[in-house]
Amino acid sequence: MENNPKTEKLKKAISKLLADGDNSYGNKDYSDAITNYKAAIKNQINLYGEIHEELATSYMNIGNCYYLNRRYEPAITNYKKSLEIRLTYEYLHEGVPNSYWLIGHCYYMQNQFAQAISSYKGQLEMLLKIFGDNHKKVADSLINIADCYSADKQYENAITYYQKALEIQIEINGEVHENVATCYSYLGTNYNRNKQYAEAISCYKKELEIHIKLFGEKHEKIANSFVNIAYCYYSNSKYKNAITNYQKALEIRLELFGKDNEDVAICYHDVGMNQYWDDQYEEAIKNLEIAYEIRKKLFGEKSNEAEESKNSLSKAHFEASLERNARECF
Repeated sequence: MENNPKTEKLKKAISKLLADGDNSYGNKDYSDAITNYKAAIKNQINLYGEIHEELATSYMNIGNCYYLNRRYEPAITNYKKSLEIRLTYEYLHEGVPNSYWLIGHCYYMQNQFAQAISSYKGQLEMLLKIFGDNHKKVADSLINIADCYSADKQYENAITYYQKALEIQIEINGEVHENVATCYSYLGTNYNRNKQYAEAISCYKKELEIHIKLFGEKHEKIANSFVNIAYCYYSNSKYKNAITNYQKALEIRLELFGKDNEDVAICYHDVGMNQYWDDQYEEAIKNLEIAYEIRKKLFGEKSNEAEESKNSLSKAHFEASLERNARECF
């Protein structure tokens, strides 16, 4: 391209518009940033034609502005323009899978899961060609696809992709790694939602084993693993097993946080509710009373949290009184 006066003038105009756009973007004035980026694009087309990396970047910048304003449809339009340009001349460039991810994420944020999955699969295809099978970015892409299937309640498909991600994470990091534990957690959640409770508990127990090796016996993540296991038992109406695991989580949280803590209150509440469903009304009352007192202290008597425990406590008292009356009659 010749450096004639007209060309130099266009380049200077583009540079100023892009700088103004970047400045507005940095100040979170996205409307003004879009105005400047769009003006820059007109000059870039005059200077370079319709296909050029600078154009792809400008469309990406506009897309980012719309995205940050939660205007996902115009964000998608501009991300697609950027992707179309990049596909023409840098097919295996890392910017291509990034564009697919941004488009997929915008669709995901609008609960348009089929479109999101299509874009994420486009990203996955590119990443496989750039990095090969066993790479962290490939595992992350598989998780994105799985998340969409999970959000769309297609749990079997979600499980398939989470398992593929798990295999890569184990290959990259070995068995004892937080990313591996996270994959087991995702699998457990989706098995549980798919009512495959034995498989869910197995995955959560593997998550627990990894966390114990990584963090020791007394750690917030250990408590969370016990809660996950307990919830599976609860979902399968195995209330005694649920109680046991909620109590283990409660012991850890009490040691870590003390009594006046919302997570501790949740554990007391969950223990009490599972005792209630297991017809252990007197025990349920004890734990629900503690949950109520903690929540009342933390959030106030009229808070939703305190009201939840108060209503549950009333139900437990009612059932306990019926049980006492029945014993007296017989």
